[in-house]
Amino acid sequence: MTDMTEATDATDVKEPALREMRWWDIEAVLALEYDLFPEDAWSPGMFWSELAHARGPAATRRYVVAETADGRIAGYAGLARRSRNSRPQRHHPPRPGPQPAHPPRHPQPHT
Repeated sequence: MTDMTEATDATDVKEPALREMRWWDIEAVLALEYDLFPEDAWSPGMFWSELAHARGPAATRRYVVAETADGRIAGYAGLARRSRNSRPQRHHPPRPGPQPAHPPRHPQPHT
């Protein structure tokens, strides 16, 4: 397994690094959220509330972002804990390589 910050090929392109999501990431995460979930996107207040439960000894949430070498947020994920089990919240896995301006929303079926 390679370190996420190591170069992946001869062009020295680095994969995004995972780190804890913080309040200053909300704006970038919202841009992804609105693009991925246009019908039921979370509001800024919902993310603020989730992050409020993600710090300290009684934290019941865990949010991470995938940050590129140039500081761009390429993806995010969250877990909520209710007792001993965790379940995924929202997530947007980072895509390798250059990102299209607007990724397709619905894959086309193979014919």
